[in-house]
Amino acid sequence: MLSDDIVLSEEMARLGRTIRDCRKALDESPSLRNFGFLVNIEPSVLSRIENGRRRPTRLQLTKLLRVFRDLGQTLDEAAWSDLVERATGMTVTFTSSEPTVAPGTFPVPRPAPVQPRIGAFRTDRESRPLDVRYGPDPAPVQTAEELTEAMRELWVWAGQPSARAMARQIHLEVGKTTLHAMLSARTLPKFRNFEAFVRACRAPYTFDWNAAWHRVAMYELRLKQAA
Repeated sequence: MLSDDIVLSEEMARLGRTIRDCRKALDESPSLRNFGFLVNIEPSVLSRIENGRRRPTRLQLTKLLRVFRDLGQTLDEAAWSDLVERATGMTVTFTSSEPTVAPGTFPVPRPAPVQPRIGAFRTDRESRPLDVRYGPDPAPVQTAEELTEAMRELWVWAGQPSARAMARQIHLEVGKTTLHAMLSARTLPKFRNFEAFVRACRAPYTFDWNAAWHRVAMYELRLKQAA
């Protein structure tokens, strides 16, 4: 499962930003809580939609567009139709000035051929000098083995804390045995355990590390699909 920290696509992010801008342009710029009550969408769900981290349903899009229109927003029909179709594959029609969203046929891309990486991680890392202020950069990580190596580097950068100290740092959310085992694992750890490990090492930019985990998960999925 993908974390909610991951933006689904640039088109989805653009759609989310447009929805957020329309909400803030309303009178008194209603909060997520107040506007969510108005359109009958949970504020947490609405927040993820606006951040491009959740694909809105047909019913949710229809509600949003109709409320924007009812509250005095001037909707560019052509722009909205193009934006929604690019992001979701659904079709927006404005019948009698009443927006309606219809299901579409969103294309599912075929996975591109994936070749196993051999030695690429170390080459990528050597081209990126370590900034001791922020720790190792997980950007080159693609495979589970590379992720484990990056986690070991992060652990060293954090001062090689004991597994017991790391468990205390995260209030025992994950046991010390599990934390220690991740330093030598050859498989992708569970996201919950990985995220706790990163926090236990006090990594400055947890988003980059979370993105690395999801990148590895997708890489392994594509390898299976290409087999």
